[in-house]
Parts: sequence; structure tokens; C-alpha cells
Amino acid sequence: MKKTIMLGILFLVGGTLSMSPVSALAAESNSKVLSQPSVSSGLSEALIKRADSGIIVVNNRYQLKDSAVNNFSSGELSQLKKALKESNQLVANQKLTIDPQTKTIAPEVLFAAYNRRYTMKIFWWGTRYYFTSNAAVAQMTNELANYTFAFNIGGTIGGIVAKLASGLLGSYTTLMSARLNSFNNSHPHNQIYMDVNQEGVFSFHILK
Repeated sequence: MKKTIMLGILFLVGGTLSMSPVSALAAESNSKVLSQPSVSSGLSEALIKRADSGIIVVNNRYQLKDSAVNNFSSGELSQLKKALKESNQLVANQKLTIDPQTKTIAPEVLFAAYNRRYTMKIFWWGTRYYFTSNAAVAQMTNELANYTFAFNIGGTIGGIVAKLASGLLGSYTTLMSARLNSFNNSHPHNQIYMDVNQEGVFSFHILK
């Protein structure tokens, strides 16, 4: 990921703003707009949703249930195993604990009905960032605009930016910040959240 980063293009589906993977940042810089989301062989949002019920916690490690293995292609299994391995390494290296019921990694800053700061929950696939106020959105965009702060953002974003070459870091954080502001401005009466998976693909949703 030091040379390339899977990003996305903008599209609206049922009130959800998603970043569908494309081959490189060049697609964004060339201002290409597609009417339909592109297909990704990576850790897509659809694959995460299909796999989540089959992920269990055993001895403070994520693993895919044996009974669920046959539900996925070899390529999908490869992506799932990669995601689980990275999450398990994070847990082991930082001596964290996985809640077997919620399958979230602790310690975490829990969601609150209103918070001037963004909060997050870490899952096996990546991190969900909650924005329950405009101030929380402003905090994230300010941190994304500052390289020093960006490296210290908790959860998946911090891990992603640490892997990026300097030439791609600014493009990635600028794009994420712009999309976050755009989605927030488009939903002035809603609280929102952003999912970022381990490949750096992000999507925005209304908090219900």
C-alpha cells in the first residue's frame, strides 16, 4: 500500500454515501464520474456484511467459523483471512481485548448521543467513526488536514496513513475530508458515521 491505495468514487444509494474502490488515485484526479459503483475484489462493504455473522472470538482472537468457510470463494476467503490476521496482530501487539459479544476491540471511545468530539468503535474489518455534532466533523477534518494529527487518529485511519507514501497521504486525507464534509452538509438534520476498512476504503452513513 506504500505505492497505491484503493479509493473510491462518489455515488448516492438510499441515503448512504459510499466510496466504491477504483484502481488508483488517478481516477479521482482525472475527475472521472461513473454512474454505477465499480466492482472490487477487495474487502468490500458487501463482503463484510456477508461475513460478519460467521466471525467469532476465540481466546481473544478473531476467526471465521468452520461452518461459514464454504460460503465464500477462494478470493473472498483470502481477503477475510488477511483482515482477521491484521486485527489479531493489532490486538496482540497492543495487548487489547476483544469483546466476544459485540466483537469490538477495547479500549474504545463509545458512541454518545451528543459529543463535540468524534468517537469510534473498532471491529474485525476496520473502524466506525461517529459524528454526532458539527464540531465532531470539524475535529476530524482538521486532523486530516494536518499530517501530524492524521498519524495520531485512532483506529484504522491512523494505520492507513502510516503506511502511505508522502505523495499519496495528502490526496487520501484531502479526499476523505472533502467527502465527510459533503455528506455532513447534505444531511444537516442527521447524525452520521464513517466506516473505514483495512484497505482504506471508506463509506458514510446516516446514524439511526
